[in-house]
Amino acid sequence: MSDSVRFSYSFTPTPSPLTVSDGTQPAPGAVTVTVRNETHGSVDCKRIEFVFTQGDDGSAFSTTNGMPDVRKGCSPKWWFTKDPVGQKAGHFVAEPENAAVPDGAVLQFAFLNIPVNAFPGQARLVVTEHTDGGTRTTTLYVPKSQVGFVLRDFASALADIQVGAPVDLLWTARLPVAHSQLLLTYGSYPPQDVTAQTTCTTRPLHEDTAFELTAVVPQPSDAQPVRYTLNTFVTVNNGYLTTTKLTVEGEFLALGPRVPEPMPALPTGTFDGTPHRLQALAGTDGFLIGSLRSFTKDSHAVLEIAVKSGPADPHVTVLRCTGADADDPDPYSVGRPVTIPVPNNSAVSVTWTMSAPGWPPTTAKDATIPFSAIFAWHPWGTGTIQAGPIR
Repeated sequence: MSDSVRFSYSFTPTPSPLTVSDGTQPAPGAVTVTVRNETHGSVDCKRIEFVFTQGDDGSAFSTTNGMPDVRKGCSPKWWFTKDPVGQKAGHFVAEPENAAVPDGAVLQFAFLNIPVNAFPGQARLVVTEHTDGGTRTTTLYVPKSQVGFVLRDFASALADIQVGAPVDLLWTARLPVAHSQLLLTYGSYPPQDVTAQTTCTTRPLHEDTAFELTAVVPQPSDAQPVRYTLNTFVTVNNGYLTTTKLTVEGEFLALGPRVPEPMPALPTGTFDGTPHRLQALAGTDGFLIGSLRSFTKDSHAVLEIAVKSGPADPHVTVLRCTGADADDPDPYSVGRPVTIPVPNNSAVSVTWTMSAPGWPPTTAKDATIPFSAIFAWHPWGTGTIQAGPIR
């Protein structure tokens, strides 16, 4: 949909996806187009045109001039112009009784008894609106599947869960075409192949999550595979706060106050080639602010902070410092800080070492590397972060 259209458009095919003909006679199908006015104002609309692509390929609904008996309806009531020539071409025009379409209005245009041809693919439905904003066109791509293909009933066993819990997803699928794939996508994880499954237990969820189940079906010859997609959504109670495109006016404090006893600093002094390590457990959601500074030039200090929440792989942040130059006006200043989100019950592991070749050095004098690694814990809730032993 282009940015200049006044209305938004979506569609529901029946069956979903449409099933193509077996080659002996057209397969009946239906498409309902939902039109919404989300402009926050009334829109004057003269008419809306619907053109169902005709032809003998996957981009068409029916064979040429193959839609003379399509039944049409609209809620609330609009009028379809009586144009048998246009109907044969799959071209239908709807006009309102009242040109003013109020803000928030939802219109549904139903097209029944569509004779679907024998070619799987994405059939093009071109919708043209004639409004006070001009004439604008939107193209909808309606999936058509092979005979025997089924993808439906995609849902979660629970509509809402507690934070940190997994969820069971269920669906019905039959993929009659060889080498078809069924992929599950959610959050920031890569697509998961669930082709041989009808259920899946997710990783622990920490925020409201949308799930997408996509069937990728190969096509004859060199045609691009067709993708059929279902979506479902799970609400996470007391989920972690996520912000995007945050705009703030006036004073704003994103972090909670620093706790009176911050995490202890790693030891400062002699480095003998053995990494120093600090371990901790978060008692609430919060932010860990850390900094690294080495006071010897070219010392190549490395600080690695790993935050592990549940069974997922830890999120690792690495700070590097080559050391303060002798000409630095303030060589003992605190290093540049980094802020790391830490979910409740996360295990935090901090490691400090040197990365330059030749470590450990051969003399005790060369092994004396003054450095500073400082941490501050800013909780969102009332819990703290409990530091473990350093070794």
